[in-house]
Amino acid sequence: MPSPMIGEVRMFAFGRAPIDWLLCDGSIKQINDYDLLFTVLGTTYGGDGVTTFALPDMRGRVPVHQGQGVSGSGAMTNRYLGVKGGSETVTLQVAHIPAHTHAFEVSGDQANNVKPDGALLAKPVGDNIYVKPENIKTAAPLSTADATTSITGASTPHENTMPTLTLSYCICARGYFPSRA
Repeated sequence: MPSPMIGEVRMFAFGRAPIDWLLCDGSIKQINDYDLLFTVLGTTYGGDGVTTFALPDMRGRVPVHQGQGVSGSGAMTNRYLGVKGGSETVTLQVAHIPAHTHAFEVSGDQANNVKPDGALLAKPVGDNIYVKPENIKTAAPLSTADATTSITGASTPHENTMPTLTLSYCICARGYFPSRA
């Protein structure tokens, strides 16, 4: 395997940094201890730039390439090196969940089932409010009804994380110095 370049980030399937590598955990490092790594990173990820600098913090993050991406509808916003975005949780507000309508079929027959599985709403009989299509007796066509949903929710945050597999992101602190060519 070729020697890594200083500043190169790799994933490892174990929970520690190999020799000459550091965990990408956002920790603050002394420039005197890692002067070549500081030359590559500068203060992109933090630090005062006089005596300290920070490593990238990949905890709970998905890497995204820098620059301006392109989507099917045109250009996307710029992504600048070292800038974090997104959130692990999100709280939906009323503006995110507007009222809307749904069309659904109902039967004019009397209900004979309490379970909705594969059934239609029907004229209630006791606790029964559904009828299975095979139990519909009238020849009348099914009706389509519109229902408007009301805005609901408790404005509490919910998880906003895609399926993940946790690995260790590490950055090379000692190796080949990358050329600027």
